[in-house]
Amino acid sequence: MIRFFLHEAVYTFVICSVVLHLCWSKRSKKGTRDASNYFGFAVGFAVLISYLCVGSVNNGAFNPAVATGLIVARCFTTYCVPMASLWMFWASELGGAVVAAIFFLALESIPEDELEL
Repeated sequence: MIRFFLHEAVYTFVICSVVLHLCWSKRSKKGTRDASNYFGFAVGFAVLISYLCVGSVNNGAFNPAVATGLIVARCFTTYCVPMASLWMFWASELGGAVVAAIFFLALESIPEDELEL
């Protein structure tokens, strides 16, 4: 259970962090317009790497709505045992997203003159 929680939380953090830094960062908006052509590529590879790393362990839902739909559909067709672990999908993704948002806000508050080497 803890392994599942950590997998989902860490890779949700990765996906949310990539999206936040690419789409909402002040620094990414400063560049040329050509840089935004690769944003979808970066997000797609974050999802791909996340799924390749933990997809075989927990089917890599990374979206609690998808996991809820699959578990409820399985409950209607066969048995409702997986309903007991439904909270894990919601808690792990929420935890990973909150940590990614805190991480993003902490990095965005650093002035740019301190970032230059």
